[in-house]
Amino acid sequence: MIKIFISYSHADEQQKDRLVTHLTMLKRQEIVEAWHDRRLLAGADVDDEIDLNLLESQVVLLLVSADFLASNYCYCKELEKALELKAQGKMHIVPIILNHCDWMHPPISNLLAIPKDGKPIADFTNPDEAYTEVVGEIREVATSLGSRHAAPTPASPVSGGTSPQVTIVDPIRSSNLGIRRQFTDRDKDRFRKDGFEYISRFFKNSLEELEARYSDVEGNFEPQDANSFVAKVYRNGSSISQCLIYSSPGERTMLGDIAYTTSMNRSSASLSLGIDDDGTELFFTPLFSMFNNENQKLTPKAAAEHLWESFIAPLQQ
Repeated sequence: MIKIFISYSHADEQQKDRLVTHLTMLKRQEIVEAWHDRRLLAGADVDDEIDLNLLESQVVLLLVSADFLASNYCYCKELEKALELKAQGKMHIVPIILNHCDWMHPPISNLLAIPKDGKPIADFTNPDEAYTEVVGEIREVATSLGSRHAAPTPASPVSGGTSPQVTIVDPIRSSNLGIRRQFTDRDKDRFRKDGFEYISRFFKNSLEELEARYSDVEGNFEPQDANSFVAKVYRNGSSISQCLIYSSPGERTMLGDIAYTTSMNRSSASLSLGIDDDGTELFFTPLFSMFNNENQKLTPKAAAEHLWESFIAPLQQ
């Protein structure tokens, strides 16, 4: 059984409780045991108990939110200790993104976050769908770690039918275990679809934040269909910037997989993103750009920032 330590801000108590509920089947199957600070007994030395349970765990789940990042205890103490254990090959760290926050910086940005592509749980129409995805990933991690750290030796003819001995595998190993894989067209189509959905939410939320910050600014986000949207921004009623962003499902053209145009014409593009891979991961790369060099490896968030940079430029001049 793998022991899991849940690091979270108490401001995210409800999300932690929901995750624990979704982990029930893994606990019943004796795949994981989950520990969090609400399991402390009255009178316990809080720091000592937390340190002890962290040391005893093989997996740390980081429930990442703005409150988590603002917590000195979570971010500085628990995460710092988990990173030390990870460097020793004794810990697996899994960031779970609860809501939108500025988490895309080391050391968290260096870790593969869930849900897929770091999509915040708050962005799911049905949060239980997100938690189910998260638990599926935790199941895979726990199963993999369990098979590495405990393997039965061949049974010997001992009287009384005693159970086979269990050999604990030395956890000291390389972290450089990635191998090349072949990405299919289906993989790339999923990545394009998820990336476009992320960019759509990014623009919608950013326009709303502009309105909230500046009384003379008005944003307008208009979905055209499942694969395109128009974004506009006005200042004192005058149009300052506009763009059409669209994707090309099922085909890859000279305009790339996701295109940005100020002419509002789907046959043109001012900026364009293609999908590529390096044998280990998929990423977006600018096909042509006035502002960035080509051959960059962009996450969906970085791709959204790349397009937003052009859109917001007229307001910043």
